[in-house]
Formats: sequence, C-alpha cells, structure tokens
Amino acid sequence: MKKVPAPLVALALLVSVSAPSARASLYPIPSAAPSTPAAAAHLTANDVSSELSGMTPAALGKGVVELRAAASGPGTISIVLSVKVHGKTVVIGSARRAVSAAGALEVPFKLTRAGASALAGHAHLKITVAVVFHPQHGPKKTAKVKASLE
Repeated sequence: MKKVPAPLVALALLVSVSAPSARASLYPIPSAAPSTPAAAAHLTANDVSSELSGMTPAALGKGVVELRAAASGPGTISIVLSVKVHGKTVVIGSARRAVSAAGALEVPFKLTRAGASALAGHAHLKITVAVVFHPQHGPKKTAKVKASLE
C-alpha cells in the first residue's frame, strides 16, 4: 500500500467537507411552516419587527406595506401595530387575513387616520407589534414584540 503525504490527505478532507456546504448554498432548503399556533405567532411577530426596523415613520405613514406572516394551519392571523405618543396608546394600523393552509403569506397593512398623524410628527418611534393567530381548532395564541422606527 502506498503512503500518501499528510498535506495531501488534509487537502482531500478539506475538499470533501466543503463541497456539500457549497452545494447547499446553491440550493437553499425552503423554511418549513411553524408547527404550533404559538410558534406561528412568535415567528410572525419577529418577522414583522425585523421588517419594520429598517423603515422610517414617514415610509410606514404611506400605508402601502405588505407584512410577512406564517401560519401553522388553517385559521385567522391578525397583526396590530401601536405606539405610545404623549402617554396615550395609538393604534397605527392593522392587518388581518384568513389562512386555509400552513405556510408563509403576505398580509396587507391598513393605516388608521390616528396612526398616520402619529407617524407624521416623529422621526424615531418604538412600535409594539401584536400578532394573534386563531386556529380553526384550538385556542388563539398571541405574541408581542417591540420594534423601533429610525
């Protein structure tokens, strides 16, 4: 049996280990739907929070926003955005969609008149994102997350 020098063995191991990861980046595996209603609510709240974190109040004030959501099965998903302005809680807007199957979806966001005026006068705001997923069978689950508009 022929002996292989150590540097060539290490190079062969490096190539064989890195090849599958390079292939995986070319063909990404789609994310699976959340398995429980609570997971769907938390995942949606985090997705909405990350979407809003890059926005300005003026951009959100235009009211033309599609929010990403995830459902664990058939039911209804509701998203409410609110903010505290001068000690009062103001609902900026809401979104609601009926879902027939598990998976990702986009929900159109509807701005309220009070929300538009609250967003108009501020450069930085901390928004509360409340997501409620009410499955067809079972209790509803709620998740709340804070996001800041810069």
